[in-house]
Order: sequence, then structure tokens, then C-alpha cells
Amino acid sequence: MPFANTWNALRTHLAPGTAIPNWRASRGLLGDSFVVSSVGANYVAVDTPGAQNRQRIPVADFQKVYAIWKGYCEGQTARATVRDATRFSKYIISVLHWLEQRVGAQLP
Repeated sequence: MPFANTWNALRTHLAPGTAIPNWRASRGLLGDSFVVSSVGANYVAVDTPGAQNRQRIPVADFQKVYAIWKGYCEGQTARATVRDATRFSKYIISVLHWLEQRVGAQLP
């Protein structure tokens, strides 16, 4: 299962306190970031400037974006499609990109 491999890699490499730069395929790094507050078996929680509450992103939402990730990165899947799949798209896109940079390869 490719997503399971990606989720395991994410849980291995992502630690509380990690700053994740905001990134989009069409614009690259956006200049701001958010911080991972915790990583659980079925979620990633982040603290972000301007948000009143910690955002807890379910593994199911990561899986939705993972399913369209390659198309998004190649410009074949619109940003709006990712946004419509999950309200956490901004964070998930940035985390998946961070993971690719961290492992030095495309997601499994």
C-alpha cells in the first residue's frame, strides 16, 4: 500500500516543533509557516499563525490529497480540487511537500 508507506514515513520524520513552510505547486514557497504540535497514529496537529485553535488533520484527509498528489504537483489537478477534498488542504500540501524534501524523493 503506497499511502501506508507515505504515512509511516511522515510519522517517522515529522516531530512536534517542526516548522513547515507553506508551499504550493504553482507558486513554490509562500514565505510563512506553521508548526507541528503533535503527531498521532491517525492525525497530525498544527499550530498556525492567526488561528485561534490547533488544527487536527485526520489521516483520511492526508489520504485524499495523496490520491491526487502527483496530478497536483504536475499541474494536472487544480488547487481548487485539493481544496474541495479537504478543508486542511493548505497544511497537507505543505506537509507532503516537506516530506518529499526531507526524504529526497517523490512520495512512495
